[in-house]
Amino acid sequence: MSSILSRLVDLINKVKSQPITNQEKDEMKGALLDRIGCGLVAKRLGLGQVVSSYVERGQCTGDSTIWGTDTRTQAHLAALMNGASSSHIEYDSHDSMIPALLALGEQHGASGELILQSIKVGYFTGVALRKLLAPNVEKRGLHWPAYTAAFISSAACSNLHGLTSDETANAIAIAASLSPAAPFESFTGGASVKDMYGGWGNMLGVQSAQLSKLGMTGPGSLFEGERGLFRNWLNGDPDEGVVDSALDLGPVEMMFHIKPFPSCTSAHPTLSAIEKMLAENSGLCPDGIERVEVDTYRFGVDLSDESDPDTPIGAKVN
Repeated sequence: MSSILSRLVDLINKVKSQPITNQEKDEMKGALLDRIGCGLVAKRLGLGQVVSSYVERGQCTGDSTIWGTDTRTQAHLAALMNGASSSHIEYDSHDSMIPALLALGEQHGASGELILQSIKVGYFTGVALRKLLAPNVEKRGLHWPAYTAAFISSAACSNLHGLTSDETANAIAIAASLSPAAPFESFTGGASVKDMYGGWGNMLGVQSAQLSKLGMTGPGSLFEGERGLFRNWLNGDPDEGVVDSALDLGPVEMMFHIKPFPSCTSAHPTLSAIEKMLAENSGLCPDGIERVEVDTYRFGVDLSDESDPDTPIGAKVN
């Protein structure tokens, strides 16, 4: 294992050794209900039919449920379907390991306690990876939640699957090697493949853990190799302090973000401000507003300018 990858696995082992607090259980309960609810709403609206057809035509039987149906299929396909459908209405938060864990958990008959511990592993893996990679992934016009989802879900599924430290490292490295680039163009352009961003990483997480258990290996020099992730995203190794901050986590309070609006989070500050303005001015109606001036961060402005509001998906980032 490379030093960065081994330190990430050390962090995972530290998280596994800690008891789950009542506050963490409450947070994870909310995240689970939120993600499943988003998936059930999408099924009720008849969304995700393309992915459903893709999965059903494969006629793969298994133990994992496609949410909102009586259909059971293999774990990786259920993770793909449930992850995609639950991200469609854009109400889901970045709890990207939940569809994968529920699918794999059904297959293995996992206990609720093990699923919660695995969500916790995925959560803290995500905290570390976002510090290491997310800002630079985003700067290149890529959708960082979709890019890092496979890393996060592979770590979580490795815990549920009972993998050793070496196997967990390999699972993460396999997932990283297969992760999609996930260009933001699909979101702003309103292409329906954007729904797959919520499912593909979950599917890869399941597959990576399963492949590692069977003996497949990933690159040990994943992060700092000459052709590793740091060279790709950072043009070299990051500052040592950044690495220490990401991997030597101090007390971090688990907090899953439950979206107040069905849109990209870049639009939430503006929507919150408008909601507050309407609440504080009871006589105000949309027809009486001549213009709205928004002062927000650069990335949010760029996404809004580039988005296609005439498509259901593009409108969610406008």
